[in-house]
Amino acid sequence: MKILVAGATGTVGTPLVESLLAQTDPPEVIVIGRSTEKIVQTFGDKVTAETWDSISAETLQAIDAAINLAGENVGGILRWTSEYMQKILDSRITTTSRLARLLAESGSRARLLNASGISIYGHQEYDSTEIKDEDSAVPKSHTDFLTDVTIKWEAAAAALLPESQIVFLRIGIVLCAGGGALGKMELPFKLGLGGPLGPGSQAMSWISLADAVRSICFILDRPEITGPVNLVSGFVAQADFAQALADALHRPCLLPAPSFALRMVLGSEMAHNLVLVNHRIDAKRLRDHGFQFDDTDLRAVMRRIYE
Repeated sequence: MKILVAGATGTVGTPLVESLLAQTDPPEVIVIGRSTEKIVQTFGDKVTAETWDSISAETLQAIDAAINLAGENVGGILRWTSEYMQKILDSRITTTSRLARLLAESGSRARLLNASGISIYGHQEYDSTEIKDEDSAVPKSHTDFLTDVTIKWEAAAAALLPESQIVFLRIGIVLCAGGGALGKMELPFKLGLGGPLGPGSQAMSWISLADAVRSICFILDRPEITGPVNLVSGFVAQADFAQALADALHRPCLLPAPSFALRMVLGSEMAHNLVLVNHRIDAKRLRDHGFQFDDTDLRAVMRRIYE
């Protein structure tokens, strides 16, 4: 098997490539990026390094699947600016369109496993008891920036490839040491200043980094899986998430941050889209295909990360 990976040096991409290479019968992994230097620094000679300009149609025709995880970190800045928001959008659309076009023009029949996000379902009202899955409708009208980004992100691939050739990896909050949501949240807790954010009732749909990698490998091994797939192992109220983080760090969880204060510090867009948004999401398709999550106990995951 031959697998092409874009975004391989990111939070999910690096452990995914390492997991693929560690398999008993490992696939040949081709990593594509703007330059080969960072790829070689990260993976050495264990992968084939390609650039967008160097990869050939013959190489694309020979691959069995392409995985695109590229995109600017939504939490990579303290407060979103209009320029950074445009960068979040453009980084996803540009890479997705470029990879999908290369596959289409080469005649490759490889499945494209393209990253997306659970933001595509839109914000749910705080009193909502609905649990959304892959059969839930994508909102036709919305005001959420990340909902708009994920809709356009998926559309960029769908415009160039048939639905039967695409898997949309709708990824939730990925929990890992030193990065992602935890990387942003842990500092005030370490200082003893942590607490629930906003109302505290908003649901956070999460997945451990290990399960995110395992689920992508699971999908790779099952060519019958196409279309949207939610990558979440569960959801909890933000107040419970904050308490689990505090307990893992052996710190108090005493100082709530009200919604208006978060909007003042982060700006309205960033506060709403990353902190105050309510997502109650289920991974129905993964479960229907027999995938079993190793990490369903949030407190156990937190303890393992910070032990």
